[in-house]
Amino acid sequence: MAQVEDTHWWYVGHHRTFNALLERYAPEAARGRVLDAGCGTGGYMQRMQERFEPRELVGVDYSDEAIGYCRGRGLEKLECCSIESLPFEGGYFDLVVSLNVICHYAVGDDLETVCELERVLKPGGWLLLNLPAFDILHGSHDEAVAG
Repeated sequence: MAQVEDTHWWYVGHHRTFNALLERYAPEAARGRVLDAGCGTGGYMQRMQERFEPRELVGVDYSDEAIGYCRGRGLEKLECCSIESLPFEGGYFDLVVSLNVICHYAVGDDLETVCELERVLKPGGWLLLNLPAFDILHGSHDEAVAG
């Protein structure tokens, strides 16, 4: 993932689309306190930082290896944890982003996970989720990053 995240059409296209959506619908939230829940190797965090310069940008991932790649990108506010139990106070973030994470087998309960993401959002905050529409879209990449 780290080797292709900045150049592969799928990642590049998704990152541009997500940033365009945020610019149109939630630009102030994207410039506030932002959590990337399941940040992987940090590619989208880096795009967020470049485009919006958030006041605070935090990434969490359950993989120490992924967090290491994030640090290699110069990203600093990182936690190694599951998105099912976030180590943040309630109502802290203006925006929570979780891209292609809740669908992974490593996430035990989708509904509880969404409730946890909502818990850390400020009232009126924004949640940006991206998930595959059908199980058939679950492929070898999903197996590899889910551990």
